[in-house]
Amino acid sequence: MGWIIVIEENPKSLADIQEAVLALDPRILVISFTQSSEFLNWMQDIQDHKTNLTPQVPADKFLGLVTSIETWRFRDVKLIGKFKALFIQKGFAKSEDDIFVAITGYETPNFQKRRFEYRSINNFIFKPFEKLTLREFLRLCFAGRSALKVQDIYVAKAAAQIEMLKEIHLSAVDELGFQTLSDRPLTLGSIAKYYSGFLETRQHRSALAEVVSSAPRSSEDVHDVRLRFFALDNAQSFAVQKLAQSGKRRLLLNEPNGKGRYEFYFVRSHASGLSQEVEPSLERFFDHPMQAYDTASEANTALAHLQKSDLIKARIVFLDCNQFLGNEVGEVQRFLALHPDKQIKLFLLSSEILPEKAEIELSAICQDIYYVPFNRSYIAKALKQKFPDLVIKEELYEWFKETDESLYAATPADLVEVSEIGVVIRYHRPIALGKFREFVFSLPNETEAPNVLAQCNFTQASEDKKSWLCHFVFFGLHDHELKFIRRWMLTQYVDQKQKS
Repeated sequence: MGWIIVIEENPKSLADIQEAVLALDPRILVISFTQSSEFLNWMQDIQDHKTNLTPQVPADKFLGLVTSIETWRFRDVKLIGKFKALFIQKGFAKSEDDIFVAITGYETPNFQKRRFEYRSINNFIFKPFEKLTLREFLRLCFAGRSALKVQDIYVAKAAAQIEMLKEIHLSAVDELGFQTLSDRPLTLGSIAKYYSGFLETRQHRSALAEVVSSAPRSSEDVHDVRLRFFALDNAQSFAVQKLAQSGKRRLLLNEPNGKGRYEFYFVRSHASGLSQEVEPSLERFFDHPMQAYDTASEANTALAHLQKSDLIKARIVFLDCNQFLGNEVGEVQRFLALHPDKQIKLFLLSSEILPEKAEIELSAICQDIYYVPFNRSYIAKALKQKFPDLVIKEELYEWFKETDESLYAATPADLVEVSEIGVVIRYHRPIALGKFREFVFSLPNETEAPNVLAQCNFTQASEDKKSWLCHFVFFGLHDHELKFIRRWMLTQYVDQKQKS
């Protein structure tokens, strides 16, 4: 069958690997070393053509390497990505052979899994091993870059959506959004979901953001893209402001833009009184007429008598949506349908965080959603940025910071199947072998869902030739991530049983 090299200083871990290999195929020969120095000395002996080599190089096909990181010095870790080329150079394998490299290791306080994101590395397996998943991960290593086929673990055929994350680098963050570079133009007004450490609160790990500008750089084949956050919760807005305030500030200037004026309308709800909390701060900042109504019915009657006018640039309406009892999308659509051509720019106020699905639907018909307790300066600056020619009574400053921080853009992906070692997704384009992506298996409380790193192991066209099936193997799967995936699979199974 073939042979592999195992470099492992821990006798128990070595025994677990040998047991897993024996269970997969007893014909596979394991040559083991307890230290990387022993392995390197052996390789040097091969280079020097020594005759009393111990152990001897087997005549069978070389399959790959399993090595722990504990035996390698920090600077030597970079060598791991070059092992395949080294083995081919030594004559262990031919250039066309699909040999594997698997890394094992313990998690330490300063451990960085991302250091091992090389296409030439098939997987990182944490110790202490769970024997069942160790065997399946090694099975995939032996199979090479091929479709996910597992034997000894449960595979769920789940019709669900998960999120595939792509890392993007920021060029700047301000109090209301961020800037980044894109290799393609983005559609103005498009909404996407983004994950970042500075967006994490007790309720969220992500936020929606809208593309407000996308312009090509003249000297480079990239686009400067600016995005504005949508429906930030209160804690997120303060966290973003805190990050931006470590940079510089700029004055938000009055920018007259022809004739006409703005009008503010506040649609109150006696049950919550949210608009009463916003009105005073907007009256303080903006020099425009403001009118309040105690109910949506009263506002509808008043707005019905208004006419479209060239003298009006926009009617900015703040609607307290607590009165809609969970039917926010339908009621907001009805409210706007009653007042077509009234130049309404609608903002929502809510004391409860709305479901993400509702936020996405509302993003198409309203300007923003603000949650209690309100960040009043955030609201004022957001209005000034959206409507630069709003007349202000006192100066408004916006903080911004140039940064190289990263965040992750989330793309919905249709799940075909999932197991404890990988996923198969249906996607609109092929993903290159060896590419890394992170996945989020969403739950109602997204703070419970970890980002799970995976590597593309195989891509094939679907039967209808209109999409692609992309097979991903989990890379460096933590114990807590494995437990979460198992719980997520159980939740999906229960939900499907209830529906059926």
